Amino acid sequence: MYSRIDIPDNETISSFFPEKGDFSYGDLSFREIEDSAFSDCIFSYASLSSSIIRRSGFSNTDFTNVSMDSSHQVEAIYDSCLLTGTSFLKSTLKKVEFRNCKGIYTVFSGVKAEELVFEDCTFTDSDFSNITGRRIVFRNCILKSCNFVGTKLKDLNLTDTAFDGIYISDDAVEARGAMLSLDNALAVLSALDIHVDITR
Repeated sequence: MYSRIDIPDNETISSFFPEKGDFSYGDLSFREIEDSAFSDCIFSYASLSSSIIRRSGFSNTDFTNVSMDSSHQVEAIYDSCLLTGTSFLKSTLKKVEFRNCKGIYTVFSGVKAEELVFEDCTFTDSDFSNITGRRIVFRNCILKSCNFVGTKLKDLNLTDTAFDGIYISDDAVEARGAMLSLDNALAVLSALDIHVDITR
């Protein structure tokens, strides 16, 4: 059973450790969350736009249709979270980790990143376009029909991640200089409508 939790306006959330908390439809925009851990919580349809999240973790938490647009996150961890329809549009993510998360229609477009890690995650029909930054790593992830238009693949570590459909620009500028596995290279060529026969 989830307990409804309402946070007073304009209050910094610090050293807060809720379990099975229901924050759905809540407005946490422009709020600061620090040194906190959320376990088995629900944030569905909540807004965390322009929020600041520092040294905090979320495990087994539902972020369905949550807006985290323009948020600033440092040392945040998302472990086994549901990110369906979740938007991080134009956020700054520094030392942020996503572990064993699943997302459909998740938006990371325009993110500025440093030490951003995705590990054992699956994203479908998600938007990774126009991401800038350094040390962006995808470990053992599955990316199905994801958009990477405007994101330089050479800035990403994708060696043990599988593409099942990828969207890039017609001139393939995103793929220039990228180090890709054979399967991912074939996926990039397929996105350009180039098909390679490797059976010979």
